[in-house]
Amino acid sequence: MITGAVALGDELTHKDGRVATVLRLELRGGEHWAQLNSDDWVKLQPHETDGDEQTVVDLVADRLALGREQYGPLTIGDDSRDFTTEALEELLDGCVYLACELLRRKKETTP
Repeated sequence: MITGAVALGDELTHKDGRVATVLRLELRGGEHWAQLNSDDWVKLQPHETDGDEQTVVDLVADRLALGREQYGPLTIGDDSRDFTTEALEELLDGCVYLACELLRRKKETTP
């Protein structure tokens, strides 16, 4: 088990001195796993968070799990999407939804 923040490309040192690179990260049944080589997976210990921080982490994990169910596993190295463009488009959608909610609230409070 590994504790602390881990990202793709990080180099981790095994207890026996071998160095391995993190090739892939996955969420499996609420547990975080890292692939260090073609057949070496290790379980990651969650960060020490509590209260609102943990709620935010859980919300992001839930969104990743939903995406996995709908679209399959996230494999960044094999994914040809333009993540910047997709993020900008999602932010624009969010702006539309927020504007709609503001208009709805304004309409509800206006006689």
